[in-house]
Amino acid sequence: MLHALPRLSSSALVATLAYGLATPAWAYAIVFYGHALAACCLLIALALATRIRAARTPRDEIWTGLGIGFAAGWAVVTEYPVVVAAVVIAAFALWEASRGGVARSVRVGVPLTISALTCASVLMVYHYEAFGSPFRVGYAFYDDPRTMKTGLLGIAVPQWQILSELLFGWYRGLAPTAPILFLAPLGFWRFYQGPTTRSLGIALAAAAGLGMLMMSGDVHWEGGWTYGPRYLAFVMGFLALAIAPVWHAGSRVTRALIIILLVAGVASSIVAVSTTVQPQGDQLHPMRDVLWPAFKNGDLSLNTQSILDLRPAESRESPRAAWNVGQKMGLHGLVSLVPLFAIWAAGAAAYAAVGRSRQAIDSHALSGEC
Repeated sequence: MLHALPRLSSSALVATLAYGLATPAWAYAIVFYGHALAACCLLIALALATRIRAARTPRDEIWTGLGIGFAAGWAVVTEYPVVVAAVVIAAFALWEASRGGVARSVRVGVPLTISALTCASVLMVYHYEAFGSPFRVGYAFYDDPRTMKTGLLGIAVPQWQILSELLFGWYRGLAPTAPILFLAPLGFWRFYQGPTTRSLGIALAAAAGLGMLMMSGDVHWEGGWTYGPRYLAFVMGFLALAIAPVWHAGSRVTRALIIILLVAGVASSIVAVSTTVQPQGDQLHPMRDVLWPAFKNGDLSLNTQSILDLRPAESRESPRAAWNVGQKMGLHGLVSLVPLFAIWAAGAAAYAAVGRSRQAIDSHALSGEC
C-alpha cells in the first residue's frame, strides 16, 4: 500500500499549513463563509489547469477542461467578486493547452467554456427565482445605497489607503493575521525563473494582485463583523502556494524565518477561532481589545449566534452558540484546546511515519533488496 503513496514534499506541506492554519482561511471555514468555498473552487481549478500538460489522452484533456470550467464557474456562483481570479485561471489553462497545439486547445477550451456557461446559467436561474430577473443580483437589495451607486456592485477604482489597511492595518490587515503570506512575492519570482513554472508564477501573481486591487475599491472593504480581511479570502490560497518554492530553495535562515512566520500566523488563528471570528465591526483593534484578552482569560467560544439565528444576542451573558470538542468533553478554558493539539500531534506523527516508510522503500529499491 505504501508503494501507492505519493512522495511527501516538505514544500507542499509548508504551503498547505500556511493556507489552512496560518491565515484567516481557517476562521472563515468554521463559520461556513462562502469565501471559503469560493477559494477552494479556485484552487481546484488551478490545480486542474497545471495538469493539462500531463494529460495523456484527448479524453483526459476534455475532462480536465470541464473540471476547470465548473470549478472556476462555481467559485463565481458562490462569490461574484472572484470572477477576476477565475478569468486569470481560465486564461492560464488556455495558455497551457495552446502549448499542445490547436487540437489540444479546442479539447480543453470548448469543455471549459461549456461548463463555465452552465454555472452561469445556474446563477441566472437563481437570480430569476429569487429576485425576479436573471440579471438582478442580491447586491441590489443591500441596505446601504452606496452598493449599487458606486462603481460596479459597490466596487470602484482602487484606493491605495484602503489597500494599505487591507495589507497592514490592525483593523482588517493581512500582516497581523497571516504574516507568512508576505513572502509570496519571492515565491512568484521563483516560479517565474523556472522555465516550466513561469506561466504558473504569472498566473498566481496576476490572480492575487488583481484581486487585492479590486477589493481595495470595494465600498464595504472592511467586511462588517469579521476577523481579518475576509474579502481577500480568495487570494490567500494563491499567496500560500507561492511559499512552497521559497521553502524549497531557501537556506536555513530563510526556512527558520518561514517557520517563525508560520507559527505566528497559526497562533493568531488559534486565538481567533477559539474565541470568535466575528468581532464587532466597531472594534478597531479586535485582536488587542477583544480576542487576545478573552483567550488569555480562557473565555472561549464567545459567539452567541447560531446559524439559525438572524442576529447575535444583545447580551454577552446569553447562552453560547459556539463550542469546541474539548468543551463537549467537559473541559473548560484553555484546557479545552487539548484535544485539538492532540489531533495535530497524531497527524504529525502519522506524517513522519509515512515519510520514514517511504524512505525505507526507496532505500531498499536502490540497494536491490526489493
